[in-house]
Amino acid sequence: MLVTVHGKRWQMQFGRTPTGWYGFCDTPNQPKKRIILRPSLRKNHQLLLDTTIHEMLHAGGPILDEDFVDTMATDIARALIKIGWRLPSGPNL
Repeated sequence: MLVTVHGKRWQMQFGRTPTGWYGFCDTPNQPKKRIILRPSLRKNHQLLLDTTIHEMLHAGGPILDEDFVDTMATDIARALIKIGWRLPSGPNL
């Protein structure tokens, strides 16, 4: 699926990620940019939400510190879960 982050387009998909990573994203100036999410995240909706936010923060703010991105993604995911966010059916990527 195509997503727009800070005015640029990324192809978001499930696929192989580096060992120990839940996801990664290409740099904003790279052609054919991708955000890749580990397929096993389909089984854990909260972690899928957290990782998606995390990678989108990297996409929109590549100079942001990893600790900041990690904390913000988790805080945003938790807040969305608290207000009732739920994935309506299986991830559709």
